[in-house]
Amino acid sequence: EGLISDNQAREVIYVFPNNSDADLAVSMIGFYTNALDGEPVPVTVTVTNRGPATAHAVQVVMDYDTGGVELNVGTPTLGTAEKDQPLVRWQIDDLLPNGFAHLPLTATFSYSSAFGGAHSFHVRVLAQTPDPMVENNQAEGGIYYVSPPTLNHSIKPGEITITFQSNSPNSQL
Repeated sequence: EGLISDNQAREVIYVFPNNSDADLAVSMIGFYTNALDGEPVPVTVTVTNRGPATAHAVQVVMDYDTGGVELNVGTPTLGTAEKDQPLVRWQIDDLLPNGFAHLPLTATFSYSSAFGGAHSFHVRVLAQTPDPMVENNQAEGGIYYVSPPTLNHSIKPGEITITFQSNSPNSQL
């Protein structure tokens, strides 16, 4: 049933065919499922070198849906980053073994449709140094948003009528 019967921890050992190899991994954190119109959503991209060698000429590239989202690029902990819509390019000269770096981003939404929507992000990392474990060199994520309900009201002498209307097929009032 997928359980370890003897309750002992297992150690994962990476075997690199060459001590001059790097193992770059990239990840993204900070995706919300309920972003509001105009709300800044912080996102962090992290690149890690788990290999025994320094990774040289590291490049992280992120592409994203540009409609309805303004993406601001922060200052990375290593290297330089710039936005070139629909891409973000992050250059790191060298990433030491067991080293990591972070790139903070902020996504701000403006609704492009009455029903809200989703924005997808795809990030990948490349380097000049050989990397035999390419399975962890890319990550994907998304930020989903739902437009808020609208308030329709009419006032007649002696009564007030207020109607809430959902602008999304998936939202609840």
